[in-house]
Amino acid sequence: MRSKFKITYKFNIIFITKLFIYNILRQTGDIMNAKNVYQLQREKILKNAFIDKKLRKENIEKLYSIIVQNESKIKEALSLDLNKSSLESYFSEIGLVLKEIKFNIKNLNKWTKPFHVSTPSHLALGKSEIQYEPLGQVLIISPWNYPFYLSLMPLVSALAAGNRVIIKPSEFSVHTSQLLQELINNNFDPQYAFVADSSLEVAQELLDYKFDLIHFTGSTTVGKIIAKKASETLTPITLELGGKCPCVVDKSQDIIYSAQKIMAGKLLNAGQTCIAPDYVLIDKNRINAFKAACYVYLENVLQNEEYIKGNYPKIINQKHFERLKKYLPKDHKINEKTLQIMPYIFETSWNDLIMQEEIFGPLLPIIPYDNLDDLLVKFKSLPKPLAAYLFTKDKKIIKLFKEQVTSGALVINDTIMHIANSNLPFGGVGDSGYGRSHGFEGFKAMSNPKAIYQRKGFNFKLNEHPYSKKKEFWIKKIIK
Repeated sequence: MRSKFKITYKFNIIFITKLFIYNILRQTGDIMNAKNVYQLQREKILKNAFIDKKLRKENIEKLYSIIVQNESKIKEALSLDLNKSSLESYFSEIGLVLKEIKFNIKNLNKWTKPFHVSTPSHLALGKSEIQYEPLGQVLIISPWNYPFYLSLMPLVSALAAGNRVIIKPSEFSVHTSQLLQELINNNFDPQYAFVADSSLEVAQELLDYKFDLIHFTGSTTVGKIIAKKASETLTPITLELGGKCPCVVDKSQDIIYSAQKIMAGKLLNAGQTCIAPDYVLIDKNRINAFKAACYVYLENVLQNEEYIKGNYPKIINQKHFERLKKYLPKDHKINEKTLQIMPYIFETSWNDLIMQEEIFGPLLPIIPYDNLDDLLVKFKSLPKPLAAYLFTKDKKIIKLFKEQVTSGALVINDTIMHIANSNLPFGGVGDSGYGRSHGFEGFKAMSNPKAIYQRKGFNFKLNEHPYSKKKEFWIKKIIK
């Protein structure tokens, strides 16, 4: 059998060769570029080239086939960009996209039919319905941390809703971005879907064009810039941002179980996840036991150096590695060559520097708390997170959190797993973003819910000129 080194070496040679050819073609203008594709898609929209239900299904079924046929290539690209294992690549990226495609195919007939709604008595001579129609042209700007999943999940929704799409992938996850270009651009007519160059220059160029929706996933800082730019053309925008997702461990919940689930969420992509557990809040008398349980779990799952080398994700680049390193003690275990940082669990306070920004790495601060009521008050003063995690067996506390903690999602006795349910909407609130994706919510976000009222029968004139006291009398009788 060939070693992983030989496979990686061969993949790198192929990748570099393709990149070299691609750059020559781009410079000579022999391939479709973002501007050409934008104009092509816009022309199709202006010519009323409606994408019907049959073609929408064909497009997302094609996407499914492309992914299945190229699974090994996708895994290799994710390994090169982030050192993701085969299993993690599948369950956190590839598998979720395939599942989302199946969910859309299953429900597309229902979603594209008019939704009949009740008509009030004063409009009883007509019928009312909602028709979800395509917005038109969608720009997807995806990040580096889940470069495959966060590029194609919104693409599935956009295609199902009948839109034309341009994706601008991340410039940091170079192997996955290049592979996405190859897979989409070689298999899709660009009038339906196209992956643009990942450079910042292309991103800036695309933001100068008028789209019907921009779907952005990334940092709050960049999200604000894109939202400001989109406001110049009144372009609607979905922002999937991040923030600091808290984990509250109540004294009623088993501490070993809580530690295992929190660390499992933190280990995923080495904490480089927008819904990763960012910090833990726990009774001060349980901190040592919690830390001990975390490190026992880590010893059991991160088995040895060889396992870590092939299965534990790396930090995306040197810049982010250095950013995280400044929070670590000098003797903490890191690998400068592979950009891997072992999880670090430590006690801190609200005022520490690490509590002022999203960590986005395998560091887990712990803050003690004494009183739950005071903690709920504290939450109201903080930016609203993309997710909040609660570990408890107390039904009263669960009820309190449901009613008083505002977040994009509330997960009880687990972390991150809500992302795998297509029936649940995904998105932020406040500083963690706005708009929703996944499943029907994703389809709706990519559609215009057109209100349709059709008048039938009797010619009702009470609301028309000339007005009179008699008409007012009858209007009051009808509209109450």
